[in-house]
Amino acid sequence: MSVTLHRRAEVGSTNDEVLALARAGAPSGTAVCARAQTQGRGRLGRDWHSPDAGNVYLSLLHRPTRPAAELAGLTLDLALAVARILDDLGVEVGLKWPNDLVLGGRKLAGILTELHLDAGGGVAVIVGIGLNVNAPAEAYAPPLDAIATSLRVATGRSFDLAVLEETLAAALHVACVAFDHRGVPETTGYLTRCVSLGRRVRVSPGGATGVVCGVAPDGALLVRFDDRDDVEPVRSGVVEHLPDPPSEPPCFS
Repeated sequence: MSVTLHRRAEVGSTNDEVLALARAGAPSGTAVCARAQTQGRGRLGRDWHSPDAGNVYLSLLHRPTRPAAELAGLTLDLALAVARILDDLGVEVGLKWPNDLVLGGRKLAGILTELHLDAGGGVAVIVGIGLNVNAPAEAYAPPLDAIATSLRVATGRSFDLAVLEETLAAALHVACVAFDHRGVPETTGYLTRCVSLGRRVRVSPGGATGVVCGVAPDGALLVRFDDRDDVEPVRSGVVEHLPDPPSEPPCFS
């Protein structure tokens, strides 16, 4: 499974660059990385701080064999694939549902999975990742300094960006193809790293609070809300970890 990686100095968004290539007929495995983004974005349209500070900003095109309705759990597998790459670097991260990688309680990386129709009416999946790698601590001005970190800040080491970009692009491509064959996310592996499990959370819109009990076979987060008896799946929205520890052990029903 080959990956073609296009390198750029600066772009608006690597996801947008890959989308343009997809609409021009590029094959699965086409990827773009950049040293900086001027319009980087995360999930739900949030801005992603993307300075030229030695970080990875990378997007990959995948043309799935499954319909869009069956791709909801793909992001979980992608996050797990990135976590395993970081394991090989000696860095153990946690996964915050559905798309964040965290280290020492701070955000290290985020994954943005977007679905588009290409010119032929087929589905094109654009997988974007922003990974804070060699950015120094001073790159994170308040309020980012309280919520973000980098591999360099956490480990005191610098990393080869070119090698890491190639490794990540290949791993994301492999994860996409594996998901196509399997059809459901690797929830067992995901749960071993999920920092949301057992936490009290607030889910927006709506603001309902409850305890995270697990992950459903399709990748939905399972929450037992405070005012309801049954565990319910959460498939979208914002899941905020609340500071108070859970008053009961995780529920796995």
